[in-house]
Amino acid sequence: MFSLYELFKNETKVKLAVTHPGITFTNITAHYPKLIFAVIKHPMKVIFMKPKKASLSVLEGCFQETEYHTWIGPKLFNIWGYPKKQKLKTCKQTESQKIGELAEEIYRKLQGTIPTSSRIV
Repeated sequence: MFSLYELFKNETKVKLAVTHPGITFTNITAHYPKLIFAVIKHPMKVIFMKPKKASLSVLEGCFQETEYHTWIGPKLFNIWGYPKKQKLKTCKQTESQKIGELAEEIYRKLQGTIPTSSRIV
């Protein structure tokens, strides 16, 4: 997420919206051993948001872009509640820039090593 800011900051034809749904109960934990899943399933349903509510942050991001170093996510502790646009506080701008530079360096090294659809036979 942090490197996306650097990747898109000079783009004019593409809009970026960074979103996070918060914590919600989905089948992502269904791979746990059956006993553990059976124990955590019901408390998780009570504590965490319903997927329907968690998806609101992502839906809002479809219609509203986020400015540099802002994101859309749940209001309460950034993990629960209705969506709110807020400043990114967990990653300083300098750290984001370093991540972006590293991503660009990796991309440059990989160019030419990944086949494109025109090369695939």
